[in-house]
Amino acid sequence: MHRKNYNLLVQLIHLVEELENEHGFEKDLTMQDFQDYLNRSKPKEVAHSSQQNQISIKPEQRESDVINLDKKKNVENNISRLLLLINRHARNYAKKAFENTPLQTLEELSYLAMLYNITSITKSELINQNFQEKTSGTEIIRRLLANELAVQFNDGLDKRSKRLKITENGKRLLESMFKKLGLVSELLVHNLATDERDMLLAILQKLDIFHRSEYAEIRNMDIQQLQAFLQPK
Repeated sequence: MHRKNYNLLVQLIHLVEELENEHGFEKDLTMQDFQDYLNRSKPKEVAHSSQQNQISIKPEQRESDVINLDKKKNVENNISRLLLLINRHARNYAKKAFENTPLQTLEELSYLAMLYNITSITKSELINQNFQEKTSGTEIIRRLLANELAVQFNDGLDKRSKRLKITENGKRLLESMFKKLGLVSELLVHNLATDERDMLLAILQKLDIFHRSEYAEIRNMDIQQLQAFLQPK
């Protein structure tokens, strides 16, 4: 599979998951909800960079803009809207790769892929590294265990903790899906040229690094604290 494209898909999923975690899954998210994240990551610089790199849009696309960007709203709102829409496309496309497998969601795939690349990890570490609430993460782990894609065992250093590792069944399943996932990732960025893909990946990596570094601090902030956090320092 195409590693760059897969990384792009995973980073997009993580960004939207961070937004979901902030709201505690208590409501349907909107494009406006994601604005606070993007404000802190200087999206206007991203927009300027895009212009400098001359991202190509066909003339007819400008006239019949399918997504109808709201020109009355700021850049941040429109970026938020597009990120959420692309995330929905990714989830819909991924369902094709999940057919005839025990996997149901991209979150399960993300957990399994992380286990594939390490020897073992504690449950809490796996959940935290996927930026999810404990309840949601525990349910994902439960499904992986039930489908014998992962196995848990006692932590030798901490008797209160359980460690997880991928099973041979899990490895075979993930390896059998690489080609399908590569097709899904290619479909997601199909109309982008190589230099546009590289630029998009770099932008998403910048956002991802920022939110990973700030997540512990902002996850429990209320709206007033977030507003204060966004003020120039």
